[in-house]
Amino acid sequence: MFFTISTHKMSSIADRNDGSIFDGLVEEDDKDKAKRVSRNKSEKKRRDQFNVLIKELGSMLPGNARKMDKSTVLQKSIDFLRKHKEITAQSDASEIRQDWKPTFLSNEE
Repeated sequence: MFFTISTHKMSSIADRNDGSIFDGLVEEDDKDKAKRVSRNKSEKKRRDQFNVLIKELGSMLPGNARKMDKSTVLQKSIDFLRKHKEITAQSDASEIRQDWKPTFLSNEE
């Protein structure tokens, strides 16, 4: 079911609004622009924080004489942590063997 409004009624509605429909559209556009600006600002803050953290992580890596791109920093960090985990596991296994005593020895010896 469709309703039609005569042009006379439309003009009288527009006269009563005195441009408030247009003002409403402008207000919506301003709200959208403000949301976009806010989102852009938040995104820039997130990117800046990410870059600071990548730079700090890169500075902590051994042998970082040259500037590395972000993916290289992350890859070298992964490699370093894997190696560290491997060395720690080997060290832990070595300590277990050094502390081992035959069952016939007491703990006091």
